[in-house]
Amino acid sequence: MFRFILAAMCLALAPHAWAGQKAEKIAVTPDGERALVIIKAKELEPPLNMASGFHLTFAPYDAQQEAIGGSILGGGFTLLAKPKLFYDGYLVADVPPGTYAFQQFTRQDRWALCYNNNSRVFTIKAGEALYLGEFDSRGSLMDLENEVTKSLRFTSVGGSLVHFFDVAAPRIKPVGEGEIAKVQSFVTSRMPRTTSIVQSAVFSEGRFGTGKDLFGTNRVCGGYYKGSAKPK
Repeated sequence: MFRFILAAMCLALAPHAWAGQKAEKIAVTPDGERALVIIKAKELEPPLNMASGFHLTFAPYDAQQEAIGGSILGGGFTLLAKPKLFYDGYLVADVPPGTYAFQQFTRQDRWALCYNNNSRVFTIKAGEALYLGEFDSRGSLMDLENEVTKSLRFTSVGGSLVHFFDVAAPRIKPVGEGEIAKVQSFVTSRMPRTTSIVQSAVFSEGRFGTGKDLFGTNRVCGGYYKGSAKPK
């Protein structure tokens, strides 16, 4: 029973599909049912005994309800910033079409910035290849370290994820002139099974409600019992 509860807790903290595909194996075509998300970022050296420098998680988003979706059965996706999954500085994910919000930036599988009060939202259609721009991973790590220092929460009790809420918006740089052409060249050369033409993402601002863990005691960035954002 204890092992079952522990497993359920882990699922509650990680309700998304892990986007760890090899770029060359992804096949997104204009008439296909899937879509391609591309983001640029600087690599962060994985902490000791960790496989990824960071995780960047996206959740399905309902603008009318100002709420994120996703469950232990899936619904969102997480980019794993593993060294072997970086291609010319890009991370890629084969995802279902839909509307997504930046949910959280996670380091060491233990500390996370939750973008609940200042997120960025985008919609991707079936058959599209969407470039989100460059994510400032190093600046985001500094933001997270500052939150840890201010809170003095240097340890994670029981191995649970420590979230920091109401933080600044995700650090996404505007797409520069000629950048889409470079991304398209990357897709053409490194993703031979993908034929969709790269487009630049259009973002809107978004907010979402947070939730509780399996036992309803700790606030988490999603999880169980999540609802709409609180009125401003």
